[in-house]
Amino acid sequence: MATTVSEKLREYFRQNFGKTPEVLAQAPGRINIIGEHIDYNDGYVMPVAIDKYIRIAAGTNGRKGHFRIHALDLNESVEWTGALDPSKRPLWLNFIYGSLAEWTDDITAAEGLDMVFSGDIPTGAGLSSSAALEASSALAIARLWGIEIDKKSLALHCQKVEHQYVGVKCGIMDQYASIFGEHDRAILLDCLTISHTYLPLNLTKHLFLLCNTGVTHSLASSGYNERRSSCEKVFSLVKAGAPEISSWREVTIELLQAFRSQLSLQDYHRAIHVIQEIRRVKDASRALQDHDLKTLGNLMYQSHADLSEKYDVSCVELDFLVEEARKEPAILGSRMMGGGFGGCTLNLIEENAVEDFVERVSKAYRDAFNLKLECYFVHSGQGAHVITQH
Repeated sequence: MATTVSEKLREYFRQNFGKTPEVLAQAPGRINIIGEHIDYNDGYVMPVAIDKYIRIAAGTNGRKGHFRIHALDLNESVEWTGALDPSKRPLWLNFIYGSLAEWTDDITAAEGLDMVFSGDIPTGAGLSSSAALEASSALAIARLWGIEIDKKSLALHCQKVEHQYVGVKCGIMDQYASIFGEHDRAILLDCLTISHTYLPLNLTKHLFLLCNTGVTHSLASSGYNERRSSCEKVFSLVKAGAPEISSWREVTIELLQAFRSQLSLQDYHRAIHVIQEIRRVKDASRALQDHDLKTLGNLMYQSHADLSEKYDVSCVELDFLVEEARKEPAILGSRMMGGGFGGCTLNLIEENAVEDFVERVSKAYRDAFNLKLECYFVHSGQGAHVITQH
């Protein structure tokens, strides 16, 4: 896969830009074993970089402030000089444009760049293709512009790009996982201190199977920001009444109940999810270290129940797939993954049961929704890096 995509990028670059690319960079998508919608609530999350990537070929073009960028899979190109008005930028360009704008005081005087990118991360599936595009393009731009940046600063930079240029107030998890990911390891990310430890990812005869609903979503318009605001409102209320509290991880169910009369039922339920999900990630970390996959799976089921019933970010298609997973003894755990409102379920399943389950659940899904179910298993992958530099 890597060679094929890399060669396609190089070929396009040579044919359309008249030279060999100077940099080829890639960044992976990610799954998140557990810890959903708490990366922006000072919680812990447990992402794993996967073996699906965005790759980008890039080079300088010798023209100050001139940029040519092509999205190979969409067959869309944008060419401009100087600053580009937001109304003229397709959504995908914002993930790249943010780095260009952030890293120069005067874009008209910056070294002009040509870029082409492609990838095999399904979009809208909750696998963070957007973070992979941010990280891979930022790496390429940094190399070409001579910018020295460490991994943590790169992750924070990419998060800022998504906040200010895409308009999604995401947490740090997606960018962090894409940049810090390693083979055969999960990341236990502390979103308060923005630090991590690695956990062994020893699944023995099990693997993670993704079932894609085919229902796509845009986080900016699907209520993501609204839920973040809701959590901020609740925490501000709790902190005003209990000033000793400094983060969500110190809020207990008992403390929250003291403010129940001041909260809407909706806000109360969302806060319950945050508190319980933080605890579940801690429990899941111990389970992974102890190689207790049964406990890990049960925690995944609990997580989905809260995401569906309390945080209200699931949908009928996701709930259907999780219920189908519960019928399969070879599946230890299943839950929706990502921002929600569509995307994938993540299933911890015995390797030898994958084929039969995929056949059964695909038929059931087609019968229920008249939609084709895409299923694929993923392995851990390597974090963002420059593949070649000439």
